[in-house]
Amino acid sequence: MYEKHGTAQARIPLETSRSTYIPLSSVSGWYDYHVRVANRPLIRRFARPDFTLDLTLSGQTLEPGGAENLTAFWTFLRFGSETSTMPLTVLSALERGLPNLTSKDRLVIHVLGTSMREYSNMMVFEEIFHLLPTLNHLQLVLVGPKSPSANLEKPEGIGEPIALDCCPACTSRGRGRSMTSYRGVYHEYAKTSQYHPPDLAVLFHSGRSQAEEASWAPTTRLLVASNILTLCTTYTEIEAAEEVDELCRLQAHMVLQPEINKWHSLVPYPDMGADVEHVPYYLNYYWYMFGGRGNGAS
Repeated sequence: MYEKHGTAQARIPLETSRSTYIPLSSVSGWYDYHVRVANRPLIRRFARPDFTLDLTLSGQTLEPGGAENLTAFWTFLRFGSETSTMPLTVLSALERGLPNLTSKDRLVIHVLGTSMREYSNMMVFEEIFHLLPTLNHLQLVLVGPKSPSANLEKPEGIGEPIALDCCPACTSRGRGRSMTSYRGVYHEYAKTSQYHPPDLAVLFHSGRSQAEEASWAPTTRLLVASNILTLCTTYTEIEAAEEVDELCRLQAHMVLQPEINKWHSLVPYPDMGADVEHVPYYLNYYWYMFGGRGNGAS
């Protein structure tokens, strides 16, 4: 990862696919996820339910180097949340918006305003396979002016579908993932012959209330008018509130009002613009959802 993109990232996929589905709505957070879903009971030896480090939990004297090893594993899991936050947040949104999720064989997800962060982490979306036993095909469509994989020589700027590798277990089951990209804005992509409405549209940190407001506005109107289930994440509560204000003016139906996303990254970043000193923010810290027109939240 560092050699390709100049960044270092940790990934913490499940070691095996689950044979039964545990709704993420029944999982209290990252600690509970690692213990109950990912089957990592070792975490009980060094982390509290709020995921703070506590090397006294085992009640035993650690062997030489034991403290360093457990601390390193705890750190690795925290950094792994930087990438795992994406598939877990998406799957949680699908739970809320698709009543028939656990019987679906295929899912189509459009990721809007994509950047290198999403593009370089396409592999982590296989985690949706590992968590959702009925799913056999996942199609990802990346759309945005900075979409790095678009084929500009092809009409309409749409890249060729790319088959993504799956782990040996998923491959043996005949599961498949594919990715397509479009370099441009979403409301223009929706006019192309290749466009089909997704099961979920995702806007990770679009910043549409902070910058590029005019360029995002037609896409926002399209999402509302087309009754597309849409997930949005932001770094701050203020950002989320500003974006929802726009949706209220469009009379969008709020599936989920802004709240802290329990699947946000565990790696803090200092918010230099905050009024209170040392207030951190996290990737996918706040989330909300909308779909179609209406009033209130379900």
